[in-house]
Amino acid sequence: MKRMRGGVFALGVLTVLGATDVGAQGVEQILRAREELELTDQQVQQLDAIRREMVQERMAEMAEMTDLRSQLAAGLIRQSQVMAAREERQEGAQARAEQRRESIDAVLTEAQREEALQLRRSAARDRIAARPQPGPGFGPRRPGFAPGRGAQRGQPGFPGGQRRGGFGPR
Repeated sequence: MKRMRGGVFALGVLTVLGATDVGAQGVEQILRAREELELTDQQVQQLDAIRREMVQERMAEMAEMTDLRSQLAAGLIRQSQVMAAREERQEGAQARAEQRRESIDAVLTEAQREEALQLRRSAARDRIAARPQPGPGFGPRRPGFAPGRGAQRGQPGFPGGQRRGGFGPR
């Protein structure tokens, strides 16, 4: 049970922290593509300020979650309190993400937003294409490993052959 609670807690931490990382990655992608998007120096400064603000928020959230984990481990709070804090954070994360999108959109022109969207989509396609694809020998198609294939207990080819029962002579 302890192992399961720890896994649920870890999943909650990843969910909470993952919700804020999406916006930060978007700003970082835009800053990396500043030449392609033809960003002005003022736009770069504004986007960098947004990025720094996001990093500060992320660090504060990580510190708070570390404190909650420590309190839970010390028995000062219950798992239900940690889960309630996680739910609160998720609700706020959606509002903060929308606010970030709006602040980023306010910095970019319409053409730059469209170009950034195209770059994001092509990057997603590239990530999908770069994933290793299963080839022959993966999954249930491997000979002898799919259900109903290969030697079964008590059949020739299985260690022990046709013998059934104890360790006596054949």
